[in-house]
Amino acid sequence: VVLLEIITGRPPILNLPEKTHITQWVNSRLNCGDIDNIVDTRLQGDYDRNSIWKALEVALSCTSIVSVERLTMSNVTTQLKDCLVPEFTRNAFSIQEFPLKISSEISPSTR
Repeated sequence: VVLLEIITGRPPILNLPEKTHITQWVNSRLNCGDIDNIVDTRLQGDYDRNSIWKALEVALSCTSIVSVERLTMSNVTTQLKDCLVPEFTRNAFSIQEFPLKISSEISPSTR
């Protein structure tokens, strides 16, 4: 859900004519192929559609009602890194120029 909030720039519960969960809102637009109206307008169209599409698929797979259909955090990390490849290509960066220190073995910090 947090990833959907980041991509859309919207809160988890949208106050449309009736309260709608962000997953329902995104799914309804994706089913129509309406990806441009899902992405946060503050990006002003400066994004790779394939990257966004993949990131949305990852986010939505994490919200599946059936728990066995949800991705593991390790898979989420791997797939999100893969989402960045088209962005790097589009912006002429290489993956080596932008090191990612994302660990799929994150543990909670002590309080």
